[in-house]
Amino acid sequence: MDIWKTNEFEFEVGDAERHSVKYHFNQTLGALRIWVDDRLVLSKFKLFSLHTVSRYEFPVGTAEHHTVAIEQSRKRMVGGLRTQTCTTFVDGMAVGTY
Repeated sequence: MDIWKTNEFEFEVGDAERHSVKYHFNQTLGALRIWVDDRLVLSKFKLFSLHTVSRYEFPVGTAEHHTVAIEQSRKRMVGGLRTQTCTTFVDGMAVGTY
């Protein structure tokens, strides 16, 4: 059994101006990090939360602007010990679930 539960994924944003968004959450230690084009845009520790959904929103692009949001959701009962789901949004439209 793997005690280091992690959720990580990467996706592309933009048409003419392409950007890479990478998400990494270590559920065991509570470390959350988000990068855009290998530049860290969010870093926080999240060990305890009463909310079942956390939303992280940030801008991407210079000439071609986009608003990216990642919603992290968990089950209400013993949610920290169970697999969590992330849904990604670009300009308000869902583009993936991880």
